[in-house]
Amino acid sequence: MDKRIILAKAGSGKTYYICNNLNPINKNLIIAYTNQNISNIVNEVSKAHDGIPNHTEIITFHSFIYRNFIRPYELLFSEKYNCPVFRSKGVSFVVPEPAMIKGKFNSKYHKNNTIKHYYTYNCEQVFLSRMSDLVVKNKEIFLHGISYMKKFFDYFYIDEVQDFRESDWKLLEMIIQELDNVVLVGDFYQHSVSGDNNSGIPFRVNNTLKKYKEYLTKLGLTVDELTLSKSRRCTKKVCEFVSIKTKINIEPFNMSSTSEVREISDREELINLLKDDLVMKLLLRNSHKQYFKAINWGNSKGDTYDAILVVLPSTHKKIFDEDFEISSEISRNKLYVTLTRTRGDLLIVQDEIFKEFNEKIL
Repeated sequence: MDKRIILAKAGSGKTYYICNNLNPINKNLIIAYTNQNISNIVNEVSKAHDGIPNHTEIITFHSFIYRNFIRPYELLFSEKYNCPVFRSKGVSFVVPEPAMIKGKFNSKYHKNNTIKHYYTYNCEQVFLSRMSDLVVKNKEIFLHGISYMKKFFDYFYIDEVQDFRESDWKLLEMIIQELDNVVLVGDFYQHSVSGDNNSGIPFRVNNTLKKYKEYLTKLGLTVDELTLSKSRRCTKKVCEFVSIKTKINIEPFNMSSTSEVREISDREELINLLKDDLVMKLLLRNSHKQYFKAINWGNSKGDTYDAILVVLPSTHKKIFDEDFEISSEISRNKLYVTLTRTRGDLLIVQDEIFKEFNEKIL
């Protein structure tokens, strides 16, 4: 049996590790949450093995759930929910009707003991947001899907496991407990950077690294904190700065790597940086409204840039002071992810200065 989770640090090579350490002879299933992650995995596996090995499948989590736990068993769902036999045509990204609207019951809402709770009109498509919940609530169908997995796959890999929440995580937890060979890779401190769903299961209760590790151990997973403990992306100076300011210990893989970490306050230098496409600008929000190349903090997770200019909100204006502290866990995690996007220089400008000079340029 090989059941373990590798707790990684930013830029330590999570995807690289999975792709370069899988055995191409085995029947491997690699799962990730987003299409961008899947694209990265496909590229990395192809480089490592001169193409995708014959017995390796790489697929998004929701595509995997639909193909493995839902589509093959819709006849059983028809019987379970006492509805006409149907065959769906894929997944719907539409947000289903909520139970309440402005404190009043929504007449268009269907309870979770009916098939209409999980499927669009006429059962044409299954709601993406309720797929996992449908499987979790139907244990006998889940066991059918697990039986299939055991027959066709030797190893189950999950990349960026911190992205899984609520019913998606509950289903993943059920899968982990049923399989013998499972390898999960993720960064605990990147679990709350998307701007929503920041404290759902499993992080609502396991909101510290200590609690999270204890929880994973109870699931039967070996917790590995050493394999991907050092960042291959960030320089020594950036790692030191991030460790001090966020209280998240991160070390560089290459101790001799050099870069700058400094605050930008000079008008001419800021104007030149805003015009420089080689320096990615990271804003807390509204990056799409800028005339220069920029990205929001929450959307930068997983990205790597040669150099970054981070625009800090007023809440972080004292970041260069020795007594700087962040009280919010979510704010800390977002700052950690943002500051670790660079393989080179980390440049910082205060929001009030940025707005002043940016308005003059416009």
